[in-house]
Amino acid sequence: MKGSFAVVALLLCLTISSEGCGDAFHAYCQLNWSFNANCTSVLAILSTQFKSCCAEKSIQSQYTDYTLTEYDPSNLYVSGTIQFTDGYIDDQEIQLTQQSDGSCTGIACSHSESLSYYDYDANYCDIHNLVRNIGVTVQESYGPCRFHPDAGQEDTYCNGQ
Repeated sequence: MKGSFAVVALLLCLTISSEGCGDAFHAYCQLNWSFNANCTSVLAILSTQFKSCCAEKSIQSQYTDYTLTEYDPSNLYVSGTIQFTDGYIDDQEIQLTQQSDGSCTGIACSHSESLSYYDYDANYCDIHNLVRNIGVTVQESYGPCRFHPDAGQEDTYCNGQ
């Protein structure tokens, strides 16, 4: 009985103690962005990316099946999904914040719907690909992100992921 209680308590703690945008039962990645444009423009671009991805044409077509699920300009929020040919689905959420200097920052999260830990960098690529070649300069850094391509290899790797 004590062993069962300990297992349940551990599972509850893992579920509650989320790391940023993810949890212990689903693969995830969070990226932090800074854009040299205002957030209204960036949000419109991201909405278009979800509807007809991708601005970067080198990304293989099987990795561009995004769907826009929510577009909320008043809260500078957009979300969507990507479905892969193997049936897996990852969810993306992006929250932007307008800065006083006219720039825009964003927090982007992608997480797998299925129970998973390792994702072959898919969640990283899901959100990284949304800002590639979009016509504004973006600086990117990792938030909580267990798996991502090696530095300098992101674009090449994410073309096929």
